[in-house]
Amino acid sequence: LYLKIMFYSYLQKEVPDLKLKPLQIPEDKNLLNDALRSRFDDVLQHDFELIFSSNVLDEFEFEQNYVPVLKSNIENIRKLNFNELNADIVGAIYNVLIDNQEQHDRGQHFTNTFEVDVVNAFCINKDTKLILDSGCGAGTFLVRAYYFLKYFNPEFTHEELLEKLWGIEIATFPVFLSTLNLSLLNIKSYDNYPTIIKSDFSDITTKSLHHGCFLNDSKSFAIKNINGKICDVQIPVFDACVGNPPYIRQEFIEDKEKWNKLAEIEFGIKKINQQSDMYVYYLMHTAAFLKNGGRFGYVISSSWLDVSYGAGFQKFLLTHFKIIAIIDNQKKRSFETASINTIILILEKCDNIKERTNNIVRFVRVFNDYESIIGKCSNGERIEKIKTFAESIEKIKKITKNKDFLVSTIKQSNLENDSTFDGKYENGHWGAKYLRSPEIFEKILSVGNGNFVKVSDIVDVKYGIKTGANDFFYVKVRDVVNVKRGFTTGANDFFYLSDHTQQALNMPDKEYLLTFGVEKAKHKGIWNKCGWCWSDMSNHHYIIEKFYTKPVFKSQKEAVNLDVDVNNLQYRVIICNDNKNKLSKYKSKILQYIEDAESQQYEINKRPSCASRTIWYDLTTSAVTGDFIFPSKIGEKYRLIDNRNSKVYCDKVNYAITIKEEYKEYSDIIFLILNSTLFRFFIDLFSRQLTGSQTISDVDVNVVEKALIINPVLLKNKTKELSEIYKSIKDRDPGNIFEEVKQTDKRKLDEVIFESIGMKASDVDELYVEACKYIQDRKEKSESLNGSKTKQKLNAEDTLKLIKDRFSEINKYKELIIGLKCIKYAIPEWKAKYPKGGVGNENLFNHYNVYFVEGNVQKQLSFNNIQQLMLFQFLNSTLDIKGIKINLPESSTDCNKVLETINKDYNKYISQIKGLLKVNRSKTNPLSIYRDVLMS
Repeated sequence: LYLKIMFYSYLQKEVPDLKLKPLQIPEDKNLLNDALRSRFDDVLQHDFELIFSSNVLDEFEFEQNYVPVLKSNIENIRKLNFNELNADIVGAIYNVLIDNQEQHDRGQHFTNTFEVDVVNAFCINKDTKLILDSGCGAGTFLVRAYYFLKYFNPEFTHEELLEKLWGIEIATFPVFLSTLNLSLLNIKSYDNYPTIIKSDFSDITTKSLHHGCFLNDSKSFAIKNINGKICDVQIPVFDACVGNPPYIRQEFIEDKEKWNKLAEIEFGIKKINQQSDMYVYYLMHTAAFLKNGGRFGYVISSSWLDVSYGAGFQKFLLTHFKIIAIIDNQKKRSFETASINTIILILEKCDNIKERTNNIVRFVRVFNDYESIIGKCSNGERIEKIKTFAESIEKIKKITKNKDFLVSTIKQSNLENDSTFDGKYENGHWGAKYLRSPEIFEKILSVGNGNFVKVSDIVDVKYGIKTGANDFFYVKVRDVVNVKRGFTTGANDFFYLSDHTQQALNMPDKEYLLTFGVEKAKHKGIWNKCGWCWSDMSNHHYIIEKFYTKPVFKSQKEAVNLDVDVNNLQYRVIICNDNKNKLSKYKSKILQYIEDAESQQYEINKRPSCASRTIWYDLTTSAVTGDFIFPSKIGEKYRLIDNRNSKVYCDKVNYAITIKEEYKEYSDIIFLILNSTLFRFFIDLFSRQLTGSQTISDVDVNVVEKALIINPVLLKNKTKELSEIYKSIKDRDPGNIFEEVKQTDKRKLDEVIFESIGMKASDVDELYVEACKYIQDRKEKSESLNGSKTKQKLNAEDTLKLIKDRFSEINKYKELIIGLKCIKYAIPEWKAKYPKGGVGNENLFNHYNVYFVEGNVQKQLSFNNIQQLMLFQFLNSTLDIKGIKINLPESSTDCNKVLETINKDYNKYISQIKGLLKVNRSKTNPLSIYRDVLMS
């Protein structure tokens, strides 16, 4: 509403030809909407429909006491200098006013103007006539394109410039902002009609007509006059397509068939990989609107560079474009409101095969933020500087490095040939090879030529990376082991159960009788073959046969050192392939649970992933065990878990690795290789990098399968030395990468591997530097932007260190419970619901339950006494401890002592910590810092 009022006030003041009346606010709130609508309708006679048309605001009911506030605000608005508004300000309005979740759902994120200018500098020149942003949002790309066009063609009028700029946007508020943004570039212009099409982009084709106001001053397209300025214009082909496409994950894309049909009609592509995120469909469709020789510049996710679905998109680019540059700013993330990593993609549409194959592709690593490179300056000078930056990159024909960037070059035909096997193009891992790999990577792959015997009967080298000599001593992981993703149940709330059998056995006789309806002494036999299992589906316990449930490894936190600890596993999974007739025949107790799940209340059997199975609850075909368990996401800490003794199933967030029969004798060696720094470095390098809320390597199963490892046969003569290393590594809990490179056993392991492939032990130092730098750079890039609407995270390490140094006498919680008999609790990172009436509210059995809720899913923690609950509530609510495992003393007396001690520390130091934070100007919640100090 204020934006409408602002724009109206400026039109009324600056464009007298419109003859608009001053905006008068009535004293009576009931007259307010009609008064505003009357003035807005006056503007609609001159167009601006996208700004002033009726919407839900016309029905808004104002409070009477708000009327004077509105009057005062309007007076202040009239005093504003609207010439100071720019793309940064209006674009940022969208970021501030639209809820984060809504932005994520729509995949809309505001791009800063420095990145926008980099894109425009590559794509816009003096001959550029028409520019399209197919998902224009608040209009930032179009506004900056306006200034570029004005720079190259100062003689153009405002009206002529606007007719060269086309935007398409589905959401109402961004359409409003983009129209406002472009109109404000010259508010005094009478014919001020930006071409913003409010539509789903998938509904727009190259034959679509746009109905609107056109002067046709630019003579760039044919129009059909209907009524004065109102015309029908067929969507033209464009000289440049620029923008920032929607960031929507593949599972949330609506109507994929519609997008696939467009790809088939426009480019003859039968099917787009179904794992592709939205930007792939969007950009392929956008390419249909670009003329041959036209430039294409987008800020997009970097994931396609390395993940499997990116192969199709890469092939599409190689087939239809000259790839001018792929630019990765390694200093700063693009978006405050998205956790994705982005690159700038610059293309030129080209139907000449010879020109495409001879084109030089530039992979650009930028080391500084663009503002530092360009500098703060006025539009004209800024455009000159950014054009110079773009031109300097386009002139590069061979590897070039300076203080601002490193450019790696490769002929486009080589880029394609290096990833084509048996006539089929596979993902070329462009990100890992050309934007992330340090010199040590190339050195590792090229060294050792002629030093080893080729083990061709074991290694299938045609699938390896073609580096000249690596086929002598490297094999693919999948040549040695089988890698399978852990199973997906489709209904974790049904399949995953918590075993509370021991709690049943520990119940007092009276409570036991009330719970089970049988005296405890007469019921003992049942627990030999059954368990008492808690279900998150119904928040209820069930008695289920033990042979129908198996332990499942779900989280790395459930491991002890590098081994699976079955006693530490939180869940058991249902593994049952008996049909209901058989279960009924043998009066199996699990049948009641299955029938409850099928009831109208839950209907688990009707969920798509369950309904597709012959027996909907049968996981036996997808549940897998393996020799090792590999995490699908890797942060600063990495470990491969040994599952050879436990042989437990693993959840989908892990991969089960099984050693092939011919390599069984090298099991321990393979385990060490997969826990080496070199292997971890390769995995990091070739995985999708996430920053923001998750600063991790997101590891696709294909990355694990295709990763290169030293042939374990080459380490056979190192058995004694490796046995000692094996014992040492298995006996300790691995730390993060910065800690691991300091460990003697890890150093020895990496040196053995390096020496066996023909490298020097001193090369390990270079690997360690680059491996640590890789993680540190990712962390720093993740922290380069802080979302303004999200809870501030602890990002001032110096503050934390200062608090630790100053308050070293704080009693750490774990020290307080040493020697006490405790129970371990895993705290979900969800909102806790405590007993009604507070911690003093007891239930029938003197047990105290806390429920954790996320969406429709609920988990429960049950405490033995009121003191346990009080201590837990203090830790969880006051000190904000979440997402970890803690030990709580069993006895109420011990709980009280611990609570009193940490409460005393808390009261003593919290005011000092607040004071320190104030000096440090941190917005971080002091309780969170206190928690980190207490739990570190």
